[in-house]
Amino acid sequence: MTPTTPAVPYLNEDASPTGMLPTSVFPLTQSPQYGGLFWLFLNGQLQIPGLHYVLSQRMVTLFFTTQLGDNLYALYEAVTVSS
Repeated sequence: MTPTTPAVPYLNEDASPTGMLPTSVFPLTQSPQYGGLFWLFLNGQLQIPGLHYVLSQRMVTLFFTTQLGDNLYALYEAVTVSS
């Protein structure tokens, strides 16, 4: 049998570049771990999944449109394969 390389969880963060606002769609740089931790903040306020946004793979769709000057920040658990 070939040994498998273990998956290593880590926290990833994404901050919205200035050019992306205003928007209602926020792409992530990595795919969040299924069932892992995911937090989304708008101007420092925690957003609630299902009430403020939905997450689908690497795309966050907001139920509102951000405004110029807003700060959108995501912190989430992702997995990478260690070498």
